[in-house]
Amino acid sequence: MIDCRNFRDLLDSYLSEELTVETNHSMLRHTEMCPGCRTEMSSRRRMRMVLKRACSREQMSEEACDRLRVLLRAEGSSMPETGWIQKLGNYFTLRQALPAALAVTALIIITAAVAVWMTGLRERGPVGEGLKPEAALSAALIDEAIGDHRNCGLKFLKLSGPFEMPPSVAQYDPSYANLERIAAPGAWDLELRTAHLCGFKGRKFAHLVYAQNDHAISLLVTERDKRALQLSQVPLDDGEPAGLQLQRRESLTLGACLTSRYVVMVVSDLRDDQNRQLLERLAIPVAGHLRKSERRLAIHVGMSGLSGARQDRIY
Repeated sequence: MIDCRNFRDLLDSYLSEELTVETNHSMLRHTEMCPGCRTEMSSRRRMRMVLKRACSREQMSEEACDRLRVLLRAEGSSMPETGWIQKLGNYFTLRQALPAALAVTALIIITAAVAVWMTGLRERGPVGEGLKPEAALSAALIDEAIGDHRNCGLKFLKLSGPFEMPPSVAQYDPSYANLERIAAPGAWDLELRTAHLCGFKGRKFAHLVYAQNDHAISLLVTERDKRALQLSQVPLDDGEPAGLQLQRRESLTLGACLTSRYVVMVVSDLRDDQNRQLLERLAIPVAGHLRKSERRLAIHVGMSGLSGARQDRIY
């Protein structure tokens, strides 16, 4: 049984996806019962996103890197030969300066993160407003997701099955296989009514439908393509800095988070705060699973490219 103290000790490991499925389940159950820990989880997740966004922004331009390389080469070529005593002294001077340099670097990152956070608080407003184009969902995708929930999801308040993603889903996208198992720890108080692949207005969704009393809850996963974001080119980021998005359409709330290749959404007629909790419980673990798959694919592609380059050199 996890108490508040254990929860805070394990929270960073939970957000880094380092815990077992059973422990994740216990963490989520604790947040349902403890508003303070639920707020702590949301705050710490936002801070991680802010830090990641700040670190990704604070980069030297290519021109600055080129100038630095030229200066270093010039300094190296003009430096006279030194004796071993002076070299040893330079070594210890460097060791003494390194902690200070690291401290300054950390201070710069934290300052930038706080600045980004404060800017976001001033400019973004409600969740989902003021997002960059690469993060904001298109109106078409929102309409398609809500339409799929209404035309497919609501039927399963009375119908049920299948309860596992069919094997054929792997032919469309292997990442969609077993999504119901990934979402299961966060759905501990929900009733799974179906898991399948469906579509609405030409867009394909991996669709999990849950029931909570008389409410239907749709967990939808679809491709993060140009039409989903209304862009001419799909961004290369992993989607995490965009954070969580909430959109309200009439009586329905749509929450979403992004990965580099997918959009993961939760649609329901629950209150905004309740839908956000479901987004954190269902969509974020699924998005984390998909990011791991994307990283494995990137490593595989990179190794394949390296192997091909070696073969070219051999032959």
